[in-house]
Amino acid sequence: MKELSLKEYQVESGLPRGNYFKDGYKGVERLKEAFDEVDGIMVAADMQGIGVLRALKESGKKVPKEVKVISLTGHAIGGMLETAMTSMELPGREMGQRAADMILEDIEAADDEKPSVQHMVFGTKLIERETT
Repeated sequence: MKELSLKEYQVESGLPRGNYFKDGYKGVERLKEAFDEVDGIMVAADMQGIGVLRALKESGKKVPKEVKVISLTGHAIGGMLETAMTSMELPGREMGQRAADMILEDIEAADDEKPSVQHMVFGTKLIERETT
């Protein structure tokens, strides 16, 4: 019942939902239609990257010789693939905590004392593997 409610909310709110593997796979098809040559693909999540790698392999593209692939999650699964995926590890927990803090500050502030826009920089770590 909760899953159905979440799906309904996602549809009503216009939030993305779906199968990240399939989205990555289909994304390669859309790229091939839009561009003659693609030499690099960056994905938001390793799960999308798995679909990208599968589509590239099926289309005969050599990774990383012809097309490089990088993910922005740094999930351990990327290192377990047949062709280990390069990742940019982001501090997700720290980013989420800071976002939650900002929301709480906004809720607790008086209307005339709402917090201003904040610029934040988070450290990242490049995990070089076989796809770049």
